[in-house]
Amino acid sequence: MKHIEIVPYCDEKFERSSWNFEIRKELETALGVIEKQFDIRFSVLETRKWNSPYPDDMAIYPEGIVRTLEGDDIPHSLAREALKLGLIGGDDSVEIEREMNDVLKKEGSIMYMLGFFSGRISSFQQKGMLDSLEKLHMNKNGIAIGFTGKKFCLTSADIRTALGWTSNGSNCAVIGISPKKEIIIKVIIHEMGHILGAGHSDDTDSIMFENALKITSLMFDEQNRKLIEKNIKKL
Repeated sequence: MKHIEIVPYCDEKFERSSWNFEIRKELETALGVIEKQFDIRFSVLETRKWNSPYPDDMAIYPEGIVRTLEGDDIPHSLAREALKLGLIGGDDSVEIEREMNDVLKKEGSIMYMLGFFSGRISSFQQKGMLDSLEKLHMNKNGIAIGFTGKKFCLTSADIRTALGWTSNGSNCAVIGISPKKEIIIKVIIHEMGHILGAGHSDDTDSIMFENALKITSLMFDEQNRKLIEKNIKKL
């Protein structure tokens, strides 16, 4: 049986956030789900501090945007303000405006729209945060999971969800925190799956389905199960 150490890191924003909770418990719950499916055991080490990069972009939402809105052209105003703040690139603005228009027609809620938009994180920012965690964890054994209060995705005015990411070949993952613990657990398992060699699945009954909100199971699909079992033997 393979034993792997897990090192949790938390940035200052997470530690000070109003939605902070004992992440170690949720982390151990998620890892326990993986242990039941594979010949592997995890040991969670002491939580360490992480000085994550970038300002707290979420601090300027939604109030920062609300103050700049003019007239009824909400999607355009939101996109224009985000471009000014450098939160999205020019190539993304048209697509995001279109998506916001669609959501606004269905929901009829400005707060929903503000939340939908504010969760967007550029791939550049994702990479920067992951690089920061990898440098901090450099030459250390085990897998690093970084929890940040800076980057989380709002899908409505009152439902906060987690967002996570890693990259191929990395032994680190970043998790955006949320008070919805069941989503956090799903995202931890999902990102751990990537670190262990799993890819995305089109099956909503697989934990490797890309959209955490639509995942209906904590189990890995058969294809990813085989990939992980193969990679575990190489660890």
